[in-house]
Amino acid sequence: MVNINGALVPQNSDAYRDFQEAFCGHFGLIETLLVESGRLPHWNGHKHRLQISIDALDWQLFPDWFEQIYKEIPALLTVNHLEGRAKLRLLVCRVAGNIQYLIEAFDFPFEKKSRPLNIGLAKDVVVVAGDRSFMKSNQRVVYEAAAQQAVANDCQDMLLCNQAGMVAESTIANVFILQGNQLLTPSLSDGCVQGVFRQGLLSGAIGFQNFRVAEQSLKPEDIQNAEAVFLGNALRGMRQVDHLLF
Repeated sequence: MVNINGALVPQNSDAYRDFQEAFCGHFGLIETLLVESGRLPHWNGHKHRLQISIDALDWQLFPDWFEQIYKEIPALLTVNHLEGRAKLRLLVCRVAGNIQYLIEAFDFPFEKKSRPLNIGLAKDVVVVAGDRSFMKSNQRVVYEAAAQQAVANDCQDMLLCNQAGMVAESTIANVFILQGNQLLTPSLSDGCVQGVFRQGLLSGAIGFQNFRVAEQSLKPEDIQNAEAVFLGNALRGMRQVDHLLF
């Protein structure tokens, strides 16, 4: 079952197919949320990113929209028999002036690290830094192309550069390098998505091994010469890269 605009409907329903068609045909926003024992540990971060994205798009929400979304989540988890660790995918778009949303729920057990985290550097695709590049949206062509390169090169992820040749992010995470006692991560002006986990680290709301976190533009050589490289997002937290294949 999924939640479409407040109603629980089967995933094989016409309503689900209609929403997916509308979402693909319009600019849409995406949030992927972690659920742990019924709690949403990064809810405020997701809410903040959605709000600034919606404000930038000049979309209008009805009062208490976020509160309604939050209150609808437990029923979706219950009907899908998800009592422990899960993930939610929230899709939001505007059709004919009206905000539409879909919430999907999936089981998300702890992942066992079965092989090294190898990452490469995407070729012939770039992230274009602009007014909307901070948003997590359905404009995914660049990321999908890089993800295909990862599979072809036996990598788990790929780093993407912007039009100036600076590293922006990976296909699914923000990138961090260790320099002394400080973690450095590309700035939003470099074209990266404003990751919820990234923002928590920068604000101090989330800590990681007592490292200070700062923004700095990074070249591919900075990644190669770093003491350590990490990929971080709200779903999987911080993961250290084992090998750079570039």
